[in-house]
Amino acid sequence: MENLKIELDNQKQIEKVINAISSLPSINELTITDEEKLINARNLYEALNHELKTKVTNLNVLESCEKALELLKQNNDSASYVIELINNLPTIEDLKLTDKETVLGVQNTYDNLTDVVKNLITNVDKLNSLVEIVSEFDSVENVISVINNLPNISDLTLNDEEKLIAARNLYEALNSKVKK
Repeated sequence: MENLKIELDNQKQIEKVINAISSLPSINELTITDEEKLINARNLYEALNHELKTKVTNLNVLESCEKALELLKQNNDSASYVIELINNLPTIEDLKLTDKETVLGVQNTYDNLTDVVKNLITNVDKLNSLVEIVSEFDSVENVISVINNLPNISDLTLNDEEKLIAARNLYEALNSKVKK
C-alpha cells in the first residue's frame, strides 16, 4: 500500500513537470516575459530524482525554449545597444558636418545586425533620416568651397556672374534639410 502511494506521488510529480513544460509557449511565440515560466518548469524538473527525470517525456521542449530564450536575450541586448547609439546621435536640427563619421559608424553597426535584431530597433527612422542628410555632406562641402572661392562683394565684376549662378545652382540643388 505504501509503495502504491509513493508510485502515485511520483507519477503526480512527473505529470506536474510534463504539464508545466507543455504549457510553455512555442518557440515562435516565446518572449522574454516567459522567462519565469521556463524557470518554474526547470525548477520542477530539477526537483525530481534521477529516476523520475528519465520519465519526463518532453524535456527537449524545455531545453529548446531555454536556448531560444537565451537567443532572445542576446538579441534584445544587441538591439538595446544600437537603440542607445541612435538615441545619442544629434537631432536633425543639431546635426553638423563633424557628425558625419559618427552617424555612418552607427549605420555600419546597424547594417551588421541580423534581421531579427534589426526588427527590434525602434528608432531606425531617426538613423535613416540622419544618414540621408550626411550622405549629402560631400555636396554641402563642395558648395561651401565654391562659395568661399567667390570674390568678395567689393571685388565682384560682371565677369563673375557665371560663378555666382553656378554657386547658387549648386546651393539650390541641395536637400532642404542640409541647407540649414
